[in-house]
Amino acid sequence: MLMLATMAAFGRKWRLSKDELFLISIGTGAFRTTIAARGLQRKPAGKFALDTLMGLIGDCQVASHTMLQWLSHSPMPWVINSEIGDLQGDHIAGALSQEHFQTKRRLL
Repeated sequence: MLMLATMAAFGRKWRLSKDELFLISIGTGAFRTTIAARGLQRKPAGKFALDTLMGLIGDCQVASHTMLQWLSHSPMPWVINSEIGDLQGDHIAGALSQEHFQTKRRLL
């Protein structure tokens, strides 16, 4: 959504400013796909491919939220994982001359 709002190719070209751009991530939560090691040898190739795709979707979701929180200031940060936590105090916006946008994650 950030690229859609700001890139010239999409025709919007909104300014990056925390007073003019506010992103809200509305979702239903997160689900982590698990696979039992015991069933891997007997799993049909199609089921294995589907499980792989589900894992990839989960990884992309986490990567998107990580990038948003790293690039912006979030008054309601989401704990991404146990290694990097919620990134409060460790975001690129602090290294820039100004914060370019704000973001919040909202669960339904």
